[in-house]
Amino acid sequence: MTISINMNETDSATVKKFVTENNLDMEQFFIQAILERIDEEEDAARNYAEAMAEYEKNPKTYRLVEVDAAQ
Repeated sequence: MTISINMNETDSATVKKFVTENNLDMEQFFIQAILERIDEEEDAARNYAEAMAEYEKNPKTYRLVEVDAAQ
């Protein structure tokens, strides 16, 4: 698969500098960044599903003043 990315000059310079300073391969850098973003989104979705399942088992909610008072 080939992907083309259009960036403004400032962002492009920032990425090139980071890649160069960290002795990275540009292609691998972008692949890693994309895969990390996907992983973060999957983690967030999983955490949401777990929190909703827990809430459905016990739908008790607390007001902020109650949480503050408990601490």
